[in-house]
Amino acid sequence: MDKEVLVTAVCVDVLRASASAFKNREAVWHRGESLTFGELLERSFRLANGLSDLGLVPQDRIGVLTSNGLRSVEEITGLGLGGYVRVPLHTRNTMHQHRYMLEHVGARALIISEDLYRPLAPHLADIETLEHVIVQGEGGGVSY
Repeated sequence: MDKEVLVTAVCVDVLRASASAFKNREAVWHRGESLTFGELLERSFRLANGLSDLGLVPQDRIGVLTSNGLRSVEEITGLGLGGYVRVPLHTRNTMHQHRYMLEHVGARALIISEDLYRPLAPHLADIETLEHVIVQGEGGGVSY
């Protein structure tokens, strides 16, 4: 079995076992918000399936430009469950640095928080490899 497949299988097994045994227990907490193990599993699969519905496949690179928080855990687990490669981008980098990183790794999608999306939106269409932009927030274009 391929190493990446084995790691993904183990992550899926651990999340499923935790959700089964501790479905209603708090798994993650951040600044007054929390997710139970059951909610984390459900949201992680929804993200992985949503990306798959967009035509993305395991090993595709997905840029992530969000602030650290509760949703970060969903992104990490959801991308892992789908077999995607998470490409974290630093919120303080310039647009030039983001573009270089996304193009250098061949990212097909970007998950970005709404507050960071607005100033970068006019420049995202210039990134040749980028096919999908998922805006995380209240007014975001895609939710999971």
